[in-house]
Amino acid sequence: MAKYRINIALWQVPTMVVNSHSKPQLAEYERTLTNTVAARSLDERMALLRKRVGKADAFFRTYPGPPDRRNVTLFAAPEYLFARNASEHFVSEEEKDHLLTELAKLSDDFPNVLLFPGTIAWKKPALRPDHPEPARHNNRGQKALAQRKLGGTDIYSNRDTKAFTQAQSSGEQYYLARNTCYVMHQGDLLLKYHKRDNGNETDRVSDGEDVFFVHGARDSVFEAEGLSFGLKICAEVVTPLPQLVDVQVVISASRLVIPSSMQLRPGAYCCHADAIYPPTVWHRTKGGLFKSGVIEEITANVQRRGGGPITKHRAGVRITHALNYKANAALLDPDSQAYAEKVTEMRGRARYYRLDYDK
Repeated sequence: MAKYRINIALWQVPTMVVNSHSKPQLAEYERTLTNTVAARSLDERMALLRKRVGKADAFFRTYPGPPDRRNVTLFAAPEYLFARNASEHFVSEEEKDHLLTELAKLSDDFPNVLLFPGTIAWKKPALRPDHPEPARHNNRGQKALAQRKLGGTDIYSNRDTKAFTQAQSSGEQYYLARNTCYVMHQGDLLLKYHKRDNGNETDRVSDGEDVFFVHGARDSVFEAEGLSFGLKICAEVVTPLPQLVDVQVVISASRLVIPSSMQLRPGAYCCHADAIYPPTVWHRTKGGLFKSGVIEEITANVQRRGGGPITKHRAGVRITHALNYKANAALLDPDSQAYAEKVTEMRGRARYYRLDYDK
């Protein structure tokens, strides 16, 4: 039997992308309260991530597991940490490549950490007129269409087949968009996972009429450090993994997880890093004779507030500003529990877990 000490660091920081233009004032209200990173450049967000990973790594190295247990440390950030801004999803392919280079450096600097760095929402041109092979000029769109036929999933959000085929046959440039988590360890890419379930990933107004979401084609289960991991991104929480795993990781922008959405081996764990909801870890007990065990939430060893890009004062200013769009009496009272929770949520928070697991 292999014995593990699984160290889990989960970072909550507001990263929601709100692109509802049917009610502009409501959208402005929601953006003010649910995205505090959008005003920061991609490099500034990477620096924030580096700081949080460094603090988590230092904590777990200070408090290692027993000598008879193998230490495995995991860090997870929420979905859309690297989106364009608070109302637009997708960065360019070149920006995505730059972020990947920086993520590899970050992972190499903290080799003990298995890094789930949130997602990069990015797009690439479907047409490549300068490609040296003429036959490959339009093959990106053709591959996306073939993937849809093989996988049975559409490659666009709120579009019909006619819209995509028209874009493909128009001769004009159009874009294929992904929402991707790049799992890193020791500077290497362990998993490139494109989100498979469409959670309203594109918006006609903010993202553009010429942008089409492409579902991922592979599942998210992989092996690392002798353990099996399974990743879900937001809307996928209700989609089962293809097998039971030792550690299930859920990253999201505003989504709760429930025990029925977890595919865990006996004794295994599910961890959840969200943009809004507090970090959580769930444990499936081993049960006993003729019992499969139950899944229950467990308490963090350490909880830390802050870590996001805004101060307590700036969070209060944002709340006051947001309430100009939508009245909420509870949030107006600085002494209320609702106000205190909203400030904590907007400033960000981290939770650390030190967990034993026998496989």
